[in-house]
Amino acid sequence: MRPLATMFALLLLVTAVQAQITSSGLKGMWSGDSTWVGGVLPGPTDNVVIAAGDSVTIDSTTADGYFCNNLTVNGALFYPKDAKVATLTVNGDVTVAAGATLRVQTRSVTGPYVQHMLKVYGNFTSEGVTDFRLGSNGSTAQGLHLYLTGSTNTTLALHPALSFDKNVNEMNVVTIDKTAGAKVTCLSNVYQSNNSSTGPATLFLKNGFVETGNYRWVLFSSASNVLSGGSDSSYVIGCLGRGLPTSSTGNRFYPVGDHHGYRPIYVRQNTAGSTGSHMEVRCVEGDANTGTSAFTGGIDKVCSFRYYTVTMDSITYGLATPHFTLSYGLNDGVAAGNTNLRIAASMDERATWKGVGPTTIPYTTALDSLPRMMVSDSASASTSDSVRLHGALYLALARATGTTENTLDYTVSSVEPVAGVPSGFVLERNYPNPFNPTTTIRFAVPKAAQVSLRIYDALGREVETLTNGLMEAGMYQATWNARGMASGLYFCRMQSGGFVQTQKLLLTK
Repeated sequence: MRPLATMFALLLLVTAVQAQITSSGLKGMWSGDSTWVGGVLPGPTDNVVIAAGDSVTIDSTTADGYFCNNLTVNGALFYPKDAKVATLTVNGDVTVAAGATLRVQTRSVTGPYVQHMLKVYGNFTSEGVTDFRLGSNGSTAQGLHLYLTGSTNTTLALHPALSFDKNVNEMNVVTIDKTAGAKVTCLSNVYQSNNSSTGPATLFLKNGFVETGNYRWVLFSSASNVLSGGSDSSYVIGCLGRGLPTSSTGNRFYPVGDHHGYRPIYVRQNTAGSTGSHMEVRCVEGDANTGTSAFTGGIDKVCSFRYYTVTMDSITYGLATPHFTLSYGLNDGVAAGNTNLRIAASMDERATWKGVGPTTIPYTTALDSLPRMMVSDSASASTSDSVRLHGALYLALARATGTTENTLDYTVSSVEPVAGVPSGFVLERNYPNPFNPTTTIRFAVPKAAQVSLRIYDALGREVETLTNGLMEAGMYQATWNARGMASGLYFCRMQSGGFVQTQKLLLTK
């Protein structure tokens, strides 16, 4: 027993030593024993500190890469110059101190573009240099893919907070892949470099939300395909910027929304942009009417809880007869089956709103397959046929003068909280079942999360959205009134992040 006890004590001692692994010299490779104090390589549960004055290079000697818990860079952490992909997974937080460096390096030999990987489950904070793209296009360029994942919220803060410097805080490829309702919150501006000719400079929205607050997330690339994703479970809450096409025309898709839900928009311009110019769209929660707004162009009301701002980085850039595509969803005060929904634009900080269609090709509202998109009339989209943005262009949903079916006021769905503290996401069976014409559906939300509850018919077509938005932890019940629906089998689907559950509903008449 004594040898076993001694071995156990030694294991505890080794574990204690491995709690923090610190670099030991001026320069070394991550895989080198001599790089670390005590000659112990960091493991997945170890906190790593790269000391001031030290530089460590992540080599590409393993297929799965290297792992650690928290990573603090007080010196320099580099990705390699060679053509092999290097990967580091951080199970906790990444902190780059003031005066420290985390970056890729210019390729030592020419060749195809190389994309390294940094996978982070916690927060990412940098007060130093975070340069995630270096080298010349088509020859020595390398980039770093920042993959933000995990089931807890992440904060993303880069230095300096309010400016872009390609040698200080240049992001390259970023993926948002959060689960269990987690999100990424920006505590600074985030800039992704223009890398369209040699590799992706792309924002991948797979799962989880990006909240920009008063900051902005900008993709400088002028390519149209540098943004992937956008859905009810992953979009930008706040401001998203995109590089403008350098040709004469082009659409730009903005997967934005607010805490009420995913409400993407398109903006199309017919004037070429200059290299590096970009357009920013912000979804704003608030009344589009200032309280004294005037209305022209055949409208008498604008949305009372949401509007958009569109700004550009150059006052010489024009929007010649542009058109805009806005979206709407459940609870947006839009009634189905009418042609009186409009899009409004303002060039004077919402003092005056002008209706900009659609009237040339009338649009009939519907409340299935949400959010739905509607396009303005390009011929009358501005007050002067050519919009020169010295300030901001404002956009909002509006209604035709003299109509009332589209209230454009936020409405609460038939979802109500009930007693109980859940331990996990659950979608219970509805009752009664079979039913005619109403049934009650109970579901559980264990923590604040984005939750959708939708009804589908037997062919998989969405027929109603009971709720889609941010919900606090608790037990809830939703009432579905199937009046007007045909008898038969329906499905209720609950989704929150990676959680999905479906229940069968039988309507009999």
